Amino acid sequence: MGLGAISLRFDGRWWPRLQRPPLLAMMMVCYLGVGVVHAKSGEEVLDSEQIAYFVDYDIPFPFELRVNDVIAAGGTQAGPGPETLNDYILESGEQSVTLRVWAPDDYNGGQLRPRDILALTEAGDRPPTLYMVDKRTDEFKKLRTLAFAPIDHDLPFVEQTWHFNAEVPYILEGWRSSEDLSLWDREELEQATVARFSELRNLLNSGDGKGFVDELAASNEELFVSSYFPRKKRREFVANLEEVYGSLKGLVPPIENYRLRIMGRGRAVTLEATGKYQGHGVLTTEDTKEGTVYLISVVLHKPKDSKELEVARITGWITGMEIE
Repeated sequence: MGLGAISLRFDGRWWPRLQRPPLLAMMMVCYLGVGVVHAKSGEEVLDSEQIAYFVDYDIPFPFELRVNDVIAAGGTQAGPGPETLNDYILESGEQSVTLRVWAPDDYNGGQLRPRDILALTEAGDRPPTLYMVDKRTDEFKKLRTLAFAPIDHDLPFVEQTWHFNAEVPYILEGWRSSEDLSLWDREELEQATVARFSELRNLLNSGDGKGFVDELAASNEELFVSSYFPRKKRREFVANLEEVYGSLKGLVPPIENYRLRIMGRGRAVTLEATGKYQGHGVLTTEDTKEGTVYLISVVLHKPKDSKELEVARITGWITGMEIE
């Protein structure tokens, strides 16, 4: 399928997993516009004020990258970065980035070896690393390597969190003031979450790309702001999203075989698939004719002035059907 303007992989955009651009090239494309609407004041963020944060990596194992306790990337498929963090950074200040890596079931009995953790840290010339690009000074700065503490025995997974201070010229609402879903009755939360995912699934499965993208409006607006997306390109971007999502008519599986997962320090929730696409979003869809998998992960939240769960963030990937 031709993706048109949906080329770079920011959250909510599509980018073939096996065709990721070099980190610096991706960063340069981020800054094509002169500014976007400021999320708080309505003022424009000038090109000279734009600051972006990325994690670059090349991880040979299944992994999960969380920013401020919300999943930004990962799943059962190993692969390279970079990954933009900005739309998970709601405002300037201290941020957290968490990396979890685990062994596939068919690798060493599902156990990571100490040497695997050492190799992750070294990883040739691409160990997991946090970067910043500051257009005020044209500075491309390495903030820190995300190096796991060594282990002395086999483990099924490793997980570690690092903290950093971010300075960004915007403020996003995101899920900051949303209801604490961890306080809900678990069964009630599951019912509400499954019902909302079923609505989203039905839009996709009926081929209603526009209806589905309409559900992403708030999430996309914060993506545009935090990614400094050129205003003149937004309509084209949305049209391409509608085309891609509209192409999934009759392909999207029912909402079954999932696990409920609360994140965002209690203020966000998702359904993750179990089985073949374990760890990916429950809306993950195969197109066997095209030999393609659409890895669709949606994170929901409940703004305090809303009667229902809404889309907080969405990540989308297109890849081949090599996942087992």
